[in-house]
Amino acid sequence: MPDEAAKLKSTFSPSAKQRISKFLESFKSFEPTLGLLYGDLEGQVAGKASWSITALGPQTVDDMVELYGSFSAVVCYELDGFRVIVPQTAHLAELDGGVLEFRQNRLIAAQPSVA
Repeated sequence: MPDEAAKLKSTFSPSAKQRISKFLESFKSFEPTLGLLYGDLEGQVAGKASWSITALGPQTVDDMVELYGSFSAVVCYELDGFRVIVPQTAHLAELDGGVLEFRQNRLIAAQPSVA
């Protein structure tokens, strides 16, 4: 992980972390970097927008970091032990605290349990 990667404070639930690890380990032809892409799927997941995961190859990561960096934007982050590319910087606050878990095939912020 490059030293310039910013740190996001969210964590993945244990099952989400395991699922993401298995997903990334399934790539044999290149060293994948986790990509998080924000979208709404027409509000079908928990009634609001959510995150999908993708695997990005080294050249794509380098190109995105260079492109966004050319206008002083950061897209490379460290999130719960993973190097992550997040191109939709307007939604970073949603990844900067709390626990992320899968609902269907999308990541959402876990609802805090009510005591």
